[in-house]
Amino acid sequence: MTRDGVLLAISYWAIGCGNSTLAPVADASSPDDSAEPSFALDAGIEPCPAQVPKVGSRCAAAQQVCEYGTNPRITCETLAFCAPPLCTNDPPVWSVSTPDPTACALDEGAKCPNQFDAALDNAKCTQDWCAWANGWCECKSLSKWSCTPAPADCPSVRPRFGDPCDGGASLCPTPSSDDPSGCAARWFTCSSGQWQPVSACRPTVLPC
Repeated sequence: MTRDGVLLAISYWAIGCGNSTLAPVADASSPDDSAEPSFALDAGIEPCPAQVPKVGSRCAAAQQVCEYGTNPRITCETLAFCAPPLCTNDPPVWSVSTPDPTACALDEGAKCPNQFDAALDNAKCTQDWCAWANGWCECKSLSKWSCTPAPADCPSVRPRFGDPCDGGASLCPTPSSDDPSGCAARWFTCSSGQWQPVSACRPTVLPC
């Protein structure tokens, strides 16, 4: 699976996720849909700041997401997102979301089978989607799983967003247990030398 496909289009509408208002960015289609998701950071990307950046401070690469913390669950982490202020042509700035204890306590992954197994293919499903580091399953017709192994170059443990990577072009599944609120992308990929979500709930800055 490659990142070729439609360009990521940014659309803002506010929902609650974490201790700030976040904006979902684009819809991540499944790999067998007619239009695959793709993602590309702005040119001139810099490493993520060593510390959580100050809200409103300048950043260089629009769409860059940086993750801070050591919890494998995304909703238990602090996320910083680089984006232009809404309704302006100003340079991009950092916005930040902090963990929400309620969302962090959710466990959507518990509703999924414990691990990905080829035997799940065509088995009865009760969830729309379940993912693990080594594969994912979608609930298709007749309430049966349709399962796909992850590409061989996907990491066995989800890296933090912003961690360095060496240029793989695959879309890798975000394990359901790592994203209990459904706020992050179903997919992440290596873009401009950093692991990044293909789409995600991202904080908005300075609304109109």
